[in-house]
Amino acid sequence: MRYKDKQKFLDIYVKNPEVCSLLILKGTEPDKIIGRAIVWNLSEPEGITFMDRIYTNLPSDRQVFQN
Repeated sequence: MRYKDKQKFLDIYVKNPEVCSLLILKGTEPDKIIGRAIVWNLSEPEGITFMDRIYTNLPSDRQVFQN
Protein backbone atom coordinates (compact mmCIF):
# COMPACT_ATOMS: atom_id res chain seq x y z
CA MET A 1 0.00 0.00 0.00
CA ARG A 2 2.95 2.27 -0.49
CA TYR A 3 1.74 3.74 -3.77
CA LYS A 4 -0.21 6.98 -3.97
CA ASP A 5 -3.29 5.41 -5.57
CA LYS A 6 -3.62 3.13 -2.49
CA GLN A 7 -3.77 6.02 0.00
CA LYS A 8 -7.58 6.03 -0.08
CA PHE A 9 -7.53 2.63 1.63
CA LEU A 10 -5.46 4.03 4.50
CA ASP A 11 -7.49 7.21 5.04
CA ILE A 12 -9.63 5.57 7.73
CA TYR A 13 -6.49 5.32 9.85
CA VAL A 14 -4.90 8.63 8.89
CA LYS A 15 -8.07 10.65 9.49
CA ASN A 16 -8.80 9.08 12.89
CA PRO A 17 -5.60 9.34 14.97
CA GLU A 18 -7.57 9.48 18.24
CA VAL A 19 -9.12 6.10 17.42
CA CYS A 20 -6.30 4.09 15.89
CA SER A 21 -2.53 3.99 15.78
CA LEU A 22 0.20 1.71 14.50
CA LEU A 23 2.40 -0.28 16.84
CA ILE A 24 5.71 -1.38 15.32
CA LEU A 25 8.53 -3.67 16.35
CA LYS A 26 11.95 -2.64 15.06
CA GLY A 27 14.66 -5.15 14.33
CA THR A 28 18.37 -4.91 15.05
CA GLU A 29 18.86 -2.92 11.85
CA PRO A 30 17.56 0.61 12.61
CA ASP A 31 15.50 0.98 9.44
CA LYS A 32 13.87 -2.45 9.56
CA ILE A 33 10.38 -3.03 10.92
CA ILE A 34 9.88 -6.70 11.75
CA GLY A 35 6.33 -6.53 13.05
CA ARG A 36 3.25 -4.32 13.17
CA ALA A 37 -0.26 -4.18 14.56
CA ILE A 38 -3.08 -1.65 14.51
CA VAL A 39 -4.16 -0.49 17.97
CA TRP A 40 -7.71 0.77 18.46
CA ASN A 41 -9.00 2.99 21.28
CA LEU A 42 -12.54 1.71 21.66
CA SER A 43 -15.46 3.99 22.40
CA GLU A 44 -17.61 1.06 23.52
CA PRO A 45 -16.69 -0.16 26.05
CA GLU A 46 -15.08 3.15 26.84
CA GLY A 47 -11.43 3.24 27.87
CA ILE A 48 -10.52 -0.12 26.36
CA THR A 49 -7.57 -0.53 24.00
CA PHE A 50 -7.68 -3.35 21.43
CA MET A 51 -4.71 -4.65 19.47
CA ASP A 52 -5.81 -5.90 16.05
CA ARG A 53 -4.13 -8.57 13.92
CA ILE A 54 -0.38 -8.85 14.52
CA TYR A 55 1.81 -9.14 11.43
CA THR A 56 5.30 -10.64 11.87
CA ASN A 57 7.59 -13.00 10.02
CA LEU A 58 8.62 -14.98 13.10
CA PRO A 59 6.20 -16.52 15.63
CA SER A 60 8.54 -15.50 18.46
CA ASP A 61 8.12 -11.83 17.49
CA ARG A 62 4.35 -12.24 17.80
CA GLN A 63 4.85 -13.08 21.47
CA VAL A 64 6.61 -9.72 21.98
CA PHE A 65 3.40 -7.94 20.95
CA GLN A 66 1.23 -10.14 23.15
CA ASN A 67 3.42 -9.48 26.18
